[in-house]
Amino acid sequence: MRAIKLVTNTIDIPFEDEKGKVLFTLHFDRTDENKKRIMKSFEELDKKMKTLTAKKEDEITLDEGVAFLKETTDELLGEGSFEKMYEVNPSFDIVAKYLYQIMIGIKEEFEEEDLKAVESKYLG
Repeated sequence: MRAIKLVTNTIDIPFEDEKGKVLFTLHFDRTDENKKRIMKSFEELDKKMKTLTAKKEDEITLDEGVAFLKETTDELLGEGSFEKMYEVNPSFDIVAKYLYQIMIGIKEEFEEEDLKAVESKYLG
């Protein structure tokens, strides 16, 4: 019998500079628990954003925004992930865009896996 090749259990998220050099790579562990957590995080992120945006703009401090972003990022990608992104781009807006891109990319990976499973089951 042929050996079964193990499938990697992480989604690598490389960060490159403008020359294409990888500065660092974050990892998302694709366990069932984390998959449920990221889907729940989409909902929680939406609730937290509504809470923040319900405040008048002048009541929201940059520190509140950064703390919220740090908590969300580290919860999804592991402790220290926020600091890595913020170190290369110390901007709340830019790191928020990174996190959004990461979450969408992870969701797309899961959807692609689900589609492949359906294709394999019914067309394979």
